[in-house]
Amino acid sequence: MELFGVDIQSLAVFRISAALLIFYDLITRLPDIQAFYSDQGVLPRFFLFQQVHFIAPSAYFMTGSVFGVLILFLFTGLSAVALLVGWHTRPATFAAWFLSMSLQLRNPYVLNAGDQVLCLVLFWEMFLPLGQAYSVDAIVRPLEAAPAPRSVFSVGTVAFLGQVSMIYLFTFILKFDNSE
Repeated sequence: MELFGVDIQSLAVFRISAALLIFYDLITRLPDIQAFYSDQGVLPRFFLFQQVHFIAPSAYFMTGSVFGVLILFLFTGLSAVALLVGWHTRPATFAAWFLSMSLQLRNPYVLNAGDQVLCLVLFWEMFLPLGQAYSVDAIVRPLEAAPAPRSVFSVGTVAFLGQVSMIYLFTFILKFDNSE
């Protein structure tokens, strides 16, 4: 059990790092909003719907205007702020995951593997107690409540650590594949 336990301070640093990564992702995509994420760009929504057979839910399918996409960028940024400071951490994590995934679904042709890893990490973060240290949630926790444990073990920690291990394992296998 200790093998899959995770220190709550490490989870807090992980939460903060994920929020900063979302900010970086938004900032790097911002100059290309019209070209890649609006109906005036290279991939209008109607064309995407014709090309892709399965469409997952995406908030970015609600609008094709640059202004609408900017509003969704703002909401994504606000969810990252809430995640960064640890305010209502679990709902903020869900919002950050859904909006980041939605952005990636809007134009799948401009993604890389790091985008997929970000969504996977945000997904597993929903099952981790990220707000127990260095967060607004930890500050406003009722004083009579039991203190947070120093480390946690749960299905979420096992799944998250397993996901990270699989990423490293399959990257290793891919780099040493001699089938060519």
